[in-house]
Amino acid sequence: MDCREMSPYLEPYGDGELDMSERAAVEAHLAGCLACQEQVSQHRRFRQLLRRQPRETAPPELRARAVQAIRAAALRRRERLHRLLPVAAGILLVFSAGWLGRSYLAGWSLPAPALVTELVGKHVAYSQIDSPVELATADGRIVTDWFRERLGLRVTVPDYSPAGIRLLGGRIADTRGRKTAYLLYEKGHTLMSVFMVPSVRFTAERTRPVTYRGATYYTAELEGQRAVLWPEGGAVFGLISALEYEGLLECADRLRTQRAEEQRA
Repeated sequence: MDCREMSPYLEPYGDGELDMSERAAVEAHLAGCLACQEQVSQHRRFRQLLRRQPRETAPPELRARAVQAIRAAALRRRERLHRLLPVAAGILLVFSAGWLGRSYLAGWSLPAPALVTELVGKHVAYSQIDSPVELATADGRIVTDWFRERLGLRVTVPDYSPAGIRLLGGRIADTRGRKTAYLLYEKGHTLMSVFMVPSVRFTAERTRPVTYRGATYYTAELEGQRAVLWPEGGAVFGLISALEYEGLLECADRLRTQRAEEQRA
């Protein structure tokens, strides 16, 4: 595919809206095209700027028409891209032989672990809908009781308000077939997701280990978002946000400390 054919897919790729086969076709092109890489980077920077702006709610009728138009456009893109997938698959197969032997090429990092990719995708998707949480409340005790009733899990809900990060609520997500406790926080106009995925295997490959206050965390960047993850007690915890790593690590440390206090109580 040339740049003209690829152009309609760059923004959906940057927004995490493409499925795995579509992403493979786009990444096969991006691997050797610096111009399209720059378009994706510009779009991500623009999306981050939009997220920092005040949010306004459109009338229900307008939202319904917009959603219908977006879905129709996505269907047309998917049908067109699927016709081009055989060619893209051949390109990707040739490129992968050189890709696997190096940690980067043309400025592109190796793919993040599947779990990181899935959690970042959920964070981005939830941040773009009007009601990202099922239970909207700033009361952590209510959220804790809600998860206990719904999932039978003891979920720690840290209070980050002294750092200017407020709790928006909770949601039950599905991650790799596991019911996942999802917490959403907001600092200014920047969202932070906290995931607790029970009974899932954690792979540290293609992540960067970081030691913070004596504990080891695994970091990665994807879709313009930063991820901090760690396995603990048979579960994997993940914090996803555009916040700086220092802030995410501080929040992760607070979560681990509060969990330890609750377990001793």
